[in-house]
Amino acid sequence: MKVDFIKKEENKIQSHAKSANPNQGHGKSTFQFVDNRPEAVAQRELQYAANNSQHVSQLKAFQSNANHPTEPIQFTGEKRSFTEAFGDDYSHEYEPPKKRRKILGVNRLHRAYLRNRKKKARPSKPRNIFGRQQLHNYGFDNKVINFGSVKGDFYKGPFGGQPYLRINKEDYGLKAKPKSNYDDIVKGLEKFKNDAELAKIIIDKIREGVELPEDMDKNVKANVSLLLQLTHFIEPHDSRVPGIDKLARSFFEEIADGKMTFKQVFNRKDGLFVVARAKSGGATFGGQEAGRTLVGMPAKKSDKSTFDEIWNPDIDRVAEEMSDSSDEE
Repeated sequence: MKVDFIKKEENKIQSHAKSANPNQGHGKSTFQFVDNRPEAVAQRELQYAANNSQHVSQLKAFQSNANHPTEPIQFTGEKRSFTEAFGDDYSHEYEPPKKRRKILGVNRLHRAYLRNRKKKARPSKPRNIFGRQQLHNYGFDNKVINFGSVKGDFYKGPFGGQPYLRINKEDYGLKAKPKSNYDDIVKGLEKFKNDAELAKIIIDKIREGVELPEDMDKNVKANVSLLLQLTHFIEPHDSRVPGIDKLARSFFEEIADGKMTFKQVFNRKDGLFVVARAKSGGATFGGQEAGRTLVGMPAKKSDKSTFDEIWNPDIDRVAEEMSDSSDEE
């Protein structure tokens, strides 16, 4: 029959194939039939183009990196922003790092304020004036200042209960009492003619208790006394800006080194010792407000100044040079 004939022919073809490939059944056949029909050739060309496209290459690279996590991931596509990559819904989750200004000096000044709020931080360097500061920087029980050639007293003023300084003209052989505002003090010091040398005399008085020279002009001596009492007894009082005397001493060092002048540091308009400033002297903000803002003290309701309006790189540099206290925070 015709069917039997077809089967016999198929069996012959299979028999010849087996004889040509004795390993058939134990592996892949080495004989493959290539379909060269036009439509098959076109399909193979499309498949080749797809396999070698940039998109597929990227997918293969990601898959390879996923299978081998120790290999670094290499991105071959274009750089995109966070929003372009993930959409607007996720952009709020990323905040770029902000560039912070280095203000180590002012940070130290704030720590000095914290250490001196309740008692004077014990100094690491000799400071003969320290014992008297312990008496006069807190409250009003010890209002009479007698530091050798530096004499005066203070009283509780009507505004905020802050101390007000006064000196006796007879203590300095003067006919009239000198004014105690910083601008007039600076003018009085100018008579000495040498800021650096005068600053060294002030530093010796603070550290060693060395008396002011006997031959010093009496007006200069009175103004040195006023400056010492303001910077070390009045301004650092617990009702004002505790610890600010540390900054004053650092400024005295700068003046002694010839890097600054008394006028530059202590004038009332824009003095670097900011608590010396006064609106009546041309300053935008008063000295106490400027001091609170700079040091980081709690602000009063009337305070309007901002840190950037008070801060100055020279202040920060000088504050960074302040001596350390042995009472570390």
